[in-house]
This record gives sequence, C-alpha cells and structure tokens, in this order.
Amino acid sequence: MRRVATVVAAMFFCMMAVDAEAQGRRVWKEWYGHFQGGWSMPMGDASDVAKDGWTLEGGATYRPDGGALGLWGSLGFMDHDMTREVLEYFESSGGDLTVWYLTTGVSYEFELSPSFGIGVSAGIGGYNVEGRLIEPGRICGPICDPWYWWICVPGCVPGDVVTDSESTTKFGYNVGVEFAFDVGVTTQVYVQAKYHVINTKESTELLPISIGVRF
Repeated sequence: MRRVATVVAAMFFCMMAVDAEAQGRRVWKEWYGHFQGGWSMPMGDASDVAKDGWTLEGGATYRPDGGALGLWGSLGFMDHDMTREVLEYFESSGGDLTVWYLTTGVSYEFELSPSFGIGVSAGIGGYNVEGRLIEPGRICGPICDPWYWWICVPGCVPGDVVTDSESTTKFGYNVGVEFAFDVGVTTQVYVQAKYHVINTKESTELLPISIGVRF
C-alpha cells in the first residue's frame, strides 16, 4: 500500500500544478475521447508472478445531454516483467506478463468546483492474458534497409526469442476513481486509479494508476 500511496501522491501534486481555475467554467459535451498512460501494479497472487509495469489506454465516453453520467468504452494494454522467482523456477533469463483488454461501463463525476471534480466508474469486459518466457537468440528472416530503398535480403540479427508462452481470454470487471482538472472549457486532465479483476484460474488483480487527458 505504501507504493500505491507514493504514486498517487506524486501524480496528484503534479496535477495540482495545472492552473485550471483560470480557464473558466467547463462546457459539457456529449462525446469525449480519452487517452492515458501510467504505472501498473500487480496485486494479490499476481504480485508473486509479475513486477510493476506500465499501461496505455484509449477510448471514448458518451454523456447523455452533456450530463455528469457517462457511458464509456476503452481498449487498453498492460505489460509486466516476470519476477525473479518465476524465472528461476522455469530456468529462463526473461519473461513477461501482458494483458490486452476491451471494457465498457458507466461513470459519474461529482463537480466539487467549477474546474475540479472527482469521478467514479465501474465496468466489465474481456481480457486477454499472456505469459511468455524469453531467451536471447538470433532472429532470422528478411532484413530490409530503409537507407537503401527498403531492399530486403535474408539474414539474422540478435533479438529476444520466445521459448514458451500461454494465453487465455477471460471475463473481468473493474472499478475506478479519478481526480479531474479542467484545462479548457471542454478538456480535462485527470489522475485515475482503476482496479481490475480478471477471472483466470487464480484471479489476476491489477491496479494501474494513470495520467490522462479527456477531450
């Protein structure tokens, strides 16, 4: 919990530096796009398998009549290196755990001032979870050189070779909270924490904390 609090506090103080109050009162739209990225932390049993990693997410929100209630959809990705204990068990020099997800849900923002609000959300969706073991090796195939008109010749280059992998696609759900700051009459910058639970054999729990823009 200490690392969660540290990341949240750092992001929150970065967001406080935005002079949103000077931008004037927001004008709600019906449709918003959003893009965000940040830090992803495995929780529960997943923390025994994967280290902290990173995440990216993009999507859209529909607010009927420009109100505080929203219906959203998101496509996202999370990437985590495997822990040393897992790599030693499988006698591998590298490995990662990746998650692609497509989710949808509802959100609501409580406006605390003309330029600041707290939002909550809940959603469901599909998650593809893949674990891979990687070893350094040689990757062979066509090599195309952009400096010579993309002429391709057969050859080999050093690279990471996947020695084993396993993936599964499962249903999951998520709940989130965010602090949103206006940086224009129709644009927000926000800090969001969203807790994901994926219904794998042993539940996969992940907590990404992101900075994003809604436009």
